[in-house]
Amino acid sequence: MTGPLGERLRVKRVVAGLSRLVLARLAGLSEATIKFLEKGKTRPTERTLLRLLRTKELGLCLTDLPAPDWRRMQKYFRKKERDSVEPYLHLLFWRQRVRRQIRQKRENQHPVSDCANRPTP
Repeated sequence: MTGPLGERLRVKRVVAGLSRLVLARLAGLSEATIKFLEKGKTRPTERTLLRLLRTKELGLCLTDLPAPDWRRMQKYFRKKERDSVEPYLHLLFWRQRVRRQIRQKRENQHPVSDCANRPTP
């Protein structure tokens, strides 16, 4: 028995002209995940829903999600953007952004080596 999300996901995918494999690659998920979601055999994680919402080719909107999933996903969207469904993925990509900032700070703090300041003979 397929759930409301599975049916909506399948309809959106077919209308967009995407196969399960193509959608899986675009969303960064496995083909089996897409299949299980469409058949209603598994409940999607927040990360999976975010990946599907970010896939522009699919055209899935926050309002397409069933009420329980919609409520779970509200925290990932800015208040003003909930209607336009532009995700604010601070929790999903927070770790990558922080690591990049730390790396940049470390690179900027390292003193220039003495070799660079030596006059050439």
